[in-house]
Amino acid sequence: MLVQESLERAHKDEFNAVVTINEFAQKQAQELSSKGVEPFPFAVKDVIYTKGIRTTMGSRLFQDFVPSFDATVVATLKRAGGVLIGKTNTHELASGATTTSSIFGPTKNPLDASRIAGGSSGGSAAAVSSGIVEFALGTDTAGSVRIPAALCGVYGLKPTNGLLSNKGVFPLAPTFDTVGFISSDLNWLKRLKKLLPAFSKLSSTPRKPKIAVPSWVYWWDKAPASYSKTVEEVVLSFEKLLDARSIEWSKVEMPLQRRLCGVDLAQSDTQRPRTFTLNENKGGLSAFPM
Repeated sequence: MLVQESLERAHKDEFNAVVTINEFAQKQAQELSSKGVEPFPFAVKDVIYTKGIRTTMGSRLFQDFVPSFDATVVATLKRAGGVLIGKTNTHELASGATTTSSIFGPTKNPLDASRIAGGSSGGSAAAVSSGIVEFALGTDTAGSVRIPAALCGVYGLKPTNGLLSNKGVFPLAPTFDTVGFISSDLNWLKRLKKLLPAFSKLSSTPRKPKIAVPSWVYWWDKAPASYSKTVEEVVLSFEKLLDARSIEWSKVEMPLQRRLCGVDLAQSDTQRPRTFTLNENKGGLSAFPM
């Protein structure tokens, strides 16, 4: 896709995917071409710093913030010929899975404008799905690349945590935050090994994974009869799949997760963890056992 074509599509965006357009993109593409570098357009989630271009995090708190440097991943792509088309909408502070809470308003799903695009990288997924760009950056802490990619019918990749630098990325949960990629073409994701040094350093020798299976998934004997058999079949089928592929696995105790997920069915209601919701009618908090 040509940079000019991508710019034209960004200006005609009907899904609130792109919230800030880089009006110098065409000039930057021409400069790259004059140096013998083939430019390619890409978009960037609005929580990733872009030098000289507003980066709002989807929040009024940062609506006038203009970074003085590019995030490491953005700078790397630019050196490889990337031309930033614009910044894409994000759920405010990247803290949500719908991209409906943003100072720019909600992003619509290009597959069905009456539905959400997912989040928090919803703008990037919508920009790719609607054909504005073939490739966009997002961030993923707990699904923020994968969820919108799935809802918008495109590919989403969350690299191994820590593989890519988060310098210049607004933090949500630093130990989980990961720069991710959304594309309409798998070939673009393959090009990452050439464009990003960290990917090219990956070993070409595949390593066999080792799977930990929480012991508390074996609880069908305590489940209601209406679905205990289904639970048993699913868990045993998963074990057979691992064995068939010669994948090493073992049962592990995870007591904290067991309680947080509310699956300790042997506990009484008074022992189980409780979740709290705001009861507007009563003007206070109501607690419900998990």
